[in-house]
Amino acid sequence: MTFVSAGGYGAQFYYRWQKNRYRIRPGEVIRLSEEGKQPIILDTRKSEAYEKLPLKIPGSVRLVAGGAG
Repeated sequence: MTFVSAGGYGAQFYYRWQKNRYRIRPGEVIRLSEEGKQPIILDTRKSEAYEKLPLKIPGSVRLVAGGAG
């Protein structure tokens, strides 16, 4: 039973790592900007979330998924 639990926790950790591995904190974005580097910021919010709170991040690129249907 212990091995099953450990495997479950390991799978959850791996899934979260895969999902967040390219994300960085806002402070890191500010630091990069201050160093003269231009990070590319992608706004990947779903349309419903974007319309509910249409905040614009300066210099960001809005990606809209093109669904079939």
